[in-house]
Amino acid sequence: MNIKNNFSIFANYKKDYEGDLVYLDSAASSLTPDSVIKKMDDYYYHFRSNIDRAVSKIAIRATDEYDNSRKSLARYLNCAEDEIIWTSGATAASNMLIDMISLHDDEHKFLFEGDEILTTIMEHHSSLLPLQKLAKEKKMNLKFIELDQNLDLYVSRVKDIASEKTKIVSIMLASNVLGNINDVKSIVEEVKKYNKNIFVICDMTAAFGHMDINLKEMRNYIDAGYFSFHKAFGPTGVGALFLKRDFSRNMSPTILGGGIISHVKKEDAEFRSDIKVFEAGTANIAGVIGVGEAINFLEMINNEALEHARNLTKIFLEKLKEINDVYKEDKKLEIKIFTAEAIRNIGIVSFRIFVEGKEVHPHDVADIFARDNISVRAGHHCAEPLMDYLNIPNGLIRGSFHVYNSEEDIKKLLKAIEKVKDIFSK
Repeated sequence: MNIKNNFSIFANYKKDYEGDLVYLDSAASSLTPDSVIKKMDDYYYHFRSNIDRAVSKIAIRATDEYDNSRKSLARYLNCAEDEIIWTSGATAASNMLIDMISLHDDEHKFLFEGDEILTTIMEHHSSLLPLQKLAKEKKMNLKFIELDQNLDLYVSRVKDIASEKTKIVSIMLASNVLGNINDVKSIVEEVKKYNKNIFVICDMTAAFGHMDINLKEMRNYIDAGYFSFHKAFGPTGVGALFLKRDFSRNMSPTILGGGIISHVKKEDAEFRSDIKVFEAGTANIAGVIGVGEAINFLEMINNEALEHARNLTKIFLEKLKEINDVYKEDKKLEIKIFTAEAIRNIGIVSFRIFVEGKEVHPHDVADIFARDNISVRAGHHCAEPLMDYLNIPNGLIRGSFHVYNSEEDIKKLLKAIEKVKDIFSK
């Protein structure tokens, strides 16, 4: 099966721009298969209605399709339906979770001045900024797990920064910059030697859609996690927050409005008792319904995405090393790679390009690539503390592979790299 046949954007791009799209920006947003778009269109064309409460035929169908997406996601993740909260994306989920923790602490004090939040130097801003806010509000200290010489998290040094004051641990499952798949379990096990009662958060955004995430197993060492569907063949504007029901039952909603109440009086309200208490207002109904179809697509590719992306990562890294060998003496072209090796990589290769010893700005590189219909990402990738740590002021060029990429895409990318050399050596 030619996987590209599921994505009309490739044929449409050729008509619109008279070139073949080489899409290497899936770490920012994956492409969306036609089946997902059709499913969302079906909602608008055939059963456009708000969900819950209404009893019209189209409202009942919309509600059933919406609820079925939660069932499908729970099945796919191997967790309970009432452990999934729909959000507008990973950023909204991260902020919601931290606000829930903060509000719970206001109501039932468990975070104290001087307590610690342990996270990593590679976290995405959408994870880090809410943690910074919580630390300031509760007068806690942020501590960071740094990297070893292989750009992996320094798991062996966790013992030096964890303590009985560690209350919250937040670790991304995979880096959106370096590609690393992190050993979250080992880190949590080490921290629990000092404090068994930590709350563990996992940003799964860069990993979801690429690798198998089995929450039946992961729930043994994480308490909450989140991701966006726009990185996993779904629409924009839909994400999910996984939160163990033992916790959510004792937490209060942070976004208040329609759909979350059982009774409202002039000066007080009683909230509903199910998971929808955290989903105030009218949701992205079409998007959530589209998520159900995105899950069908994920099941169709049968977790082959990671193996495919790793294989392309391995090939590309080998080619970049060959380039460095060719220009080793005259330094007309040098590629500095900031990426985990393929065997422990989600499918991301980040790098800098130097021509005759001088760095070519990543944005200039991305612009030259774009002229040849190659889509990559350039910049800090919402991970500026990591860039500061690695002393990379201008950021990195990031190519990210997914199921619709091929070795032919790598060949075109390599030619574009040579073009960068030719342009900047004049």
